[in-house]
Amino acid sequence: MNTIDLPPLKRRCYEAVAHKEPDVIPYTVYFYPEMEAKLDEYYGGRENWPKYEDHTCRIIRPEFTREEGKYMWDPFGCKFEKAAAMHLVEYPLKEPSLDGYEFPDLLPDSLFNEALEIAQKNNERFVMYQFTGCFWGRMWRLRGVENWLMDLHDHPDFVEEVMEGLLEKLIAGVKRAAELPIDSIVVGDDYAMQRGLMISPDYWRKNIKPKLKRMYDAVLETGKVLGVHCCGDVSPILEDYAELGVQILHPLQEEAVDIGWAKKTVGDRVSFRGGIGVQHVIMQGNPDDVRAYVKKCAGILAPDGGWLAETGKHLGPEVPVENATAFLETLIETCHKQ
Repeated sequence: MNTIDLPPLKRRCYEAVAHKEPDVIPYTVYFYPEMEAKLDEYYGGRENWPKYEDHTCRIIRPEFTREEGKYMWDPFGCKFEKAAAMHLVEYPLKEPSLDGYEFPDLLPDSLFNEALEIAQKNNERFVMYQFTGCFWGRMWRLRGVENWLMDLHDHPDFVEEVMEGLLEKLIAGVKRAAELPIDSIVVGDDYAMQRGLMISPDYWRKNIKPKLKRMYDAVLETGKVLGVHCCGDVSPILEDYAELGVQILHPLQEEAVDIGWAKKTVGDRVSFRGGIGVQHVIMQGNPDDVRAYVKKCAGILAPDGGWLAETGKHLGPEVPVENATAFLETLIETCHKQ
């Protein structure tokens, strides 16, 4: 792609994805609302925050379509309870069978039109449309995690049927999303925990990877940048992601993955969005520690391009406000010194 005539924010992201070093490292800042309120108080109003420009715009397909009191439902018929963490309390497939069940469309006209409006308003940024909980996460929600893990062994034909049904809808959703004025389509799913995968790498490669290839190929065929979200320790399948043509991997949690190893291993083929951890230094250190840490991450991930700077997760109110300001100010300074 010829990036010369693109708006600067968008151009820098494309250059980074092409493993070139842009004039400014592209960055995006994510705070939870409670943290934003603390920063407003610290700086004396939003107008006094350090000046920065988010380079990316992420449009996330809404996870829930109905809410009543403390309960929420997704379009697949899964019921969740809001507590300290959202958790599944009722699933639609009580038995290992799809009889009478229909998968919903992932990008109906109502959601498409909402996404179109957001994309048009942010056309100077690198705009991503993200499907969340696409494949593995969706499968265990449909049956409950314990049942699904047993199904993998006891009902492999049913598992295959669910995978194929989801894949059909996901590919249709990808093709629909490609009609939006966006730069990237992100397929979001979590296969990893903080240490290792939820399932064996061998099972993942034999049963999941071929399905992902079809889904990822559908994205690449649209000409959009292929982004993948997978939390946790993706080290065992990092090379596989590169083989599958993943162009941007998010969030590259530094607490779970050795970012230096990741950069060295696939950094010439895969770009990273994220990479700045939120669980240790930013949470537990002092402002000087935070400044040094942000610079350290940039020193590892920024050379030769391939980095869209972000924290691995949003910064929440549990982060000391002095650390949050040190992070924000250092990130801006570091990215603009590129």
